[in-house]
Amino acid sequence: MTILNPIEVALLMSDLTHITRTLCYHVLVFAAALLLSACAQSDQRTRDPFEPTTLPQFELRELFEVGRNSEPLLNEVTAAAFLDSPEIAVASNEGEILVFGIEGEFLRRLGRSGEGPGEFRFIQDIVGLDDNRVLAWDPALDRVTVFERDGRLDFTCTPLRALSRQAGVSFVGAFPDGRFVLEERPLPPTEENNTARMVSDTIPYLMFDRSGALVRTIGEFVRPPRYYDARTGYQQYLFDSSVRSAIVAGELYVGENNLIVLQRFDSTGTLLTTLALEREPRPVTELDIEAGWRAWAERIVVQQGQMFAQAAASLGERTAAEMQRGADEAVARAKENIEPAEFLPAYKSMLVGGDLALWLEDYLHPTEDNTRWFLMGSDFQPTGWIELPPNERLLAAGPSELIVLRKDELDVESVVVYRGEWSRQ
Repeated sequence: MTILNPIEVALLMSDLTHITRTLCYHVLVFAAALLLSACAQSDQRTRDPFEPTTLPQFELRELFEVGRNSEPLLNEVTAAAFLDSPEIAVASNEGEILVFGIEGEFLRRLGRSGEGPGEFRFIQDIVGLDDNRVLAWDPALDRVTVFERDGRLDFTCTPLRALSRQAGVSFVGAFPDGRFVLEERPLPPTEENNTARMVSDTIPYLMFDRSGALVRTIGEFVRPPRYYDARTGYQQYLFDSSVRSAIVAGELYVGENNLIVLQRFDSTGTLLTTLALEREPRPVTELDIEAGWRAWAERIVVQQGQMFAQAAASLGERTAAEMQRGADEAVARAKENIEPAEFLPAYKSMLVGGDLALWLEDYLHPTEDNTRWFLMGSDFQPTGWIELPPNERLLAAGPSELIVLRKDELDVESVVVYRGEWSRQ
């Protein structure tokens, strides 16, 4: 047993005190670092990248307005597109496409109402192709129609015979050379003994040539599983997420708005990039539900409006009124059978501009009547935003211009072209 003298004891106690202080110092520094790191991570998780107060608002300058106080008048505008000239094309439910110059002067009319070549029952979407050609999609006739710049018919085709009859089909977009893409969404299972279960659909994107022949599948989207019952079908929700897709400059964009995830494919079907941005979902409130049902009912009225108008003209006001009552009853039944979702989707809708710029429409508080769109930068982060009044709806976006549908207090329609200063960097 070693016995320490008083001097050695004092030195040892001094060393222990120094070691203890050093350890305490390092522990405190480490704890502080952990705390700062946790706070930083917490801030990163909770900070909304779409907070308008931290991003610039892009000012819009009106270039021109057509259709309100000038001929030709516009009625039930359904789509618009930028052409290379530069010109803009505007489609209406009248079954025709109107082309205007960059100063708003009327240039030419493409197509007319009917069912023959170059005629339309309903124009749902239009696309500007190369050589200033215009492609139109008519879902009522299941037909693609392309016009030359001078208004002559280039080609028309009906591609649905190449698709499965057990699927729902919608138009996605077209490539500059006229090849086009349809989205095929499988219908619910129909087996009588089908038990309730979670079902995940695969949505392929099918490319067709100008003859309507199927060329290839250029991408697909696997939808998250949804609850399905053979008796009641898919469980539906108010504010349910959905797939958004578009083609611009030879690339297919596929996004799902429950989360902000975007996939890009080239025309050969090669996946170029997958972009993702985490955003904290906002819980649905009672005001959200009220506003959601109001918007849902308005969409039903808009969709049925043309049918009601035709019924009033051909079958009489009484029949049209009965059809309207049937639609009102359908809305009431939907309120009983469709549940509100717990959270709002990450974004409301998606628009891809002619320069591959991506715009996302935000879900605003129900007390706000305006619409807000965020421009996504090349790093898939929002760089700024625009805001439109309640009577305006964004139809198409270009590198520095926007095409907007405007309605006045009497619901008279016009199309406005805005110019803005923004950057994707």
